[in-house]
Amino acid sequence: MIKITSKLYIHFLTLIMLAVCVLSRRAGIFLFTYAVMAVHEAAHMAAAVFIGLKTDRIVFYPYGVNLKLKNKFVHSIADEIILYMAGPLVNCILALVSLALYEIYRLPELQVMYAGNIMLFVSNMLPVYPLDGGVILKKILAYFIGNKATARIMMVISAVITTAMAAVGIYAVYITEFNFSIMLLTAFLFCSIFTQKEKYDVDFVRELMFYKKKRKNKIKHIIVSDRDDYRTIAGSFVPGKYGVVYMENDRGEITGIKSETEIMEHVTGG
Repeated sequence: MIKITSKLYIHFLTLIMLAVCVLSRRAGIFLFTYAVMAVHEAAHMAAAVFIGLKTDRIVFYPYGVNLKLKNKFVHSIADEIILYMAGPLVNCILALVSLALYEIYRLPELQVMYAGNIMLFVSNMLPVYPLDGGVILKKILAYFIGNKATARIMMVISAVITTAMAAVGIYAVYITEFNFSIMLLTAFLFCSIFTQKEKYDVDFVRELMFYKKKRKNKIKHIIVSDRDDYRTIAGSFVPGKYGVVYMENDRGEITGIKSETEIMEHVTGG
């Protein structure tokens, strides 16, 4: 990772892709594509600041541009939708503006701008995690049916759509003999679906702390060593309060979060 500013980073593979595009005389397309994605992420950043989140940095990856946040925990589902809809919404607006201006001026650059923004809008609104559409669907489902059921549903939906995208990507490479963008995105999505694992899921924590099923219970936050067995942890629970257990390693880092229900299932073998 190469640091450009305190808020801007670029992956070294992205620079290699740029060099390849320069040598093949396609640098203009490359730079335009990344400019559109940068505007998309800037909209997410503005929305994050608006709802009170702290931004960390924007990174230019080979598969796209990504905004990193210092904190992701948002109580309101409405704020979550604002955060993840901001990028696609800006692309949709730019596409419509480009189309309207093209009807007046008939400039080919406006056609390119329309195509780039509408493609980014459509691709990001696919219900595949971690694309914006997938994140929004995941958070809405988690609110109504819980995090565990949502995780299973999102796994199936994401796998099916990503497989279809892989087929489209192979066809795009065949007819263009150059455009690997869909294949790169597909590879990223497959890795996210089957290998990405966060230390803890913010949707799971929100479900425990705020959602309807748990509001009737007073929450007790318990910090334990990740080396403790489940019976020892269960001894920390207090009658009348619902336990949320934070597992901590020897360096004081949270390595996982479990609910009282999960701990007791392990203890009882349920």
